[in-house]
Amino acid sequence: MIFVWEVYKNVHQVRVWVYCLTNLLATSISFIVFQFFSFTRFDDVDQMILYMSDRTDVPIVRSALDRELFQPFLSSFAESANNYMKAAMPRESSFITLVLLAPIFVLFIGLYIKCFNVDKTRNTTGLRSIHLYFLLFLLFIVPQFVLNVDWGRWIISETMVLFIPFLFLVWKREEGALAASVSLTNWIGKHRVLSAIVLVYIASFDRFDHYYFIVQTNNVLKWLLNNNFLVPPV
Repeated sequence: MIFVWEVYKNVHQVRVWVYCLTNLLATSISFIVFQFFSFTRFDDVDQMILYMSDRTDVPIVRSALDRELFQPFLSSFAESANNYMKAAMPRESSFITLVLLAPIFVLFIGLYIKCFNVDKTRNTTGLRSIHLYFLLFLLFIVPQFVLNVDWGRWIISETMVLFIPFLFLVWKREEGALAASVSLTNWIGKHRVLSAIVLVYIASFDRFDHYYFIVQTNNVLKWLLNNNFLVPPV
C-alpha cells in the first residue's frame, strides 16, 4: 500500500520504482519459498512435537504441522481441502457471512463511489485513479481461497483491505478520501438513530475464526441445515 502510494506520487522518480520493485520481488520470493519449499531438520512430525513439547505450553496441532511441513503440498492440500469442504461448508458460509456483513460493504461502496466522483472532477479517472489501485489489493487475497482452507481469515482480510487503505488515504489527506469522510459524517448526522442501530449490529458480531467464520454465520448455517434449506456435503 505504501509502495503503491509512493510510486503514484513519484511516478517519474526511478529511485522510487527501484525501491518498490525490489521490495515486491523480495516479498514474492519469500512467499513462494515458505509456501512451497519450507523444510525442517526433523525426520517426522512426532519427533518435532516431542522436541517442541519440552519448550512451549502452546497447544500443538499435529495435523497442521504434518500438513505444512512433512506432506507433499498437492496431496496435503487435496486432503485438507476435501475435509474443509465437508466440515465447514465454506462456500455457503462465505455467502452467509457476506450477507451478514452487507452494511459494511454498502458503507464502503458509498465511500468509494464518492472517491471516484472526486476523481472525475480532477480528471484522474481510470488508470490515473489511486482509488482504483487500492481496490485492486482485493485481488491479491483471492489466491488464498485456492491455496489455503482458512476462508474465514480471508473473508475478514478482504474486509480489512477495504478499510485500511481508505484510512491511509484519509491520513495522507487525499482529496477523494477526505470528501468521502465528510459525506459519511454528514450522513451520520442526519441519520443518527439508523447509524446507532447499524453500529450496534456490527458490534454484536463475534470475532472471526480462521476456520469456521463467526458464530452468527454458524448459527444461520445450522438453521438452514436443520430446516432442510441446505443439504450437507457427503
